[in-house]
Amino acid sequence: MEQNLKNILVIQLRQLGDILLTTPTVRSLKEQYPEARVTFLCHPMGKMILDDNPYIDVVITYNPEQTFWEGLRFLKELRAQSFDVVFDYMYNPRSALFSLATGSERRVSFESRRSIVYNKLVKQSVEVDYVVRQKFELLKAMNIPTGSEQLILPWEKQHLALVKNFFKVAPQFELAPIRVSIAATHRRKHRRWDLKKYAALADMLVRKWDAQIVWLWAPGEEEVVDEVMDFCEMVTFKSPPTKFRELAAMVSNCDLFIGNSNGSSHVAVAAGIHSLQLHGPSLARSWCPANNRHHFVRASEVEIDGVGDMKDIAIETVWNELEVMKSDIQGAAQQRQSHRMRDNWQSQPY
Repeated sequence: MEQNLKNILVIQLRQLGDILLTTPTVRSLKEQYPEARVTFLCHPMGKMILDDNPYIDVVITYNPEQTFWEGLRFLKELRAQSFDVVFDYMYNPRSALFSLATGSERRVSFESRRSIVYNKLVKQSVEVDYVVRQKFELLKAMNIPTGSEQLILPWEKQHLALVKNFFKVAPQFELAPIRVSIAATHRRKHRRWDLKKYAALADMLVRKWDAQIVWLWAPGEEEVVDEVMDFCEMVTFKSPPTKFRELAAMVSNCDLFIGNSNGSSHVAVAAGIHSLQLHGPSLARSWCPANNRHHFVRASEVEIDGVGDMKDIAIETVWNELEVMKSDIQGAAQQRQSHRMRDNWQSQPY
């Protein structure tokens, strides 16, 4: 194991899902170097995920609209921190500049067009694998043992207020034998399954599983949820507007998540509930842990990025995968019914 690491920098500038997928690396680092100072550098949005993470000592954010002189001052501040090692998971022009500015003798990243910036390079595997395991390769290159792949998204009792209010206005959902959260949205329309199919699937879950459905959405996506709910024949529910940790609290108190490969799908993985991701042009095995609890359906048998159209995913295929998961989901739902609400991120999923 690499010795004398007392000041560690991890860089993953954005997006929210990618930042969340980087959290297992900081856990591994802190477990191996409990006395080290672990700093995470990201876009300001990252604080929605990283604040209160027990494995991170400092979160540094950059101003994406900073002037030249502000940017220069930020680079000087990075250099003044004297990091022993930098793990750059972004390796784009901005993050490469930040890495170089640290002046660290150990700058670690994957091979890319900016390889000259780093002094420890890791060849990216041609095999498709879960992103968390890919990120662990940088630690392994420094002979640092890796640990749990579980994503870390802290939330506490105060984030449950919205969930409790939702249960008051939707008691059918609170008392449901199976609670299902569905994220039918995606900022890229070609990565979104057809809304009529989502509606038909929701109706099947209500009729055949006696489930209740809550539709998840982020700012700017409410119209999509309204549209899919109009297609439903059965009564379903729309989640109230949520901040990221309130979303985590909501999902954590469901039994199943179904959705496109988006930020909500990673929240479901962090929550530890059963999940089913739908993939078209995205690499399913990169974004889904693919284990007993987390399943996926993809449009194409050939897993190559950009191959596969969401319209090619049949409702029957999705339903068959849910039937495979059904007994485990029912078991988890029964345990959930015998307990009170999960009231913080460290409480165990059922």
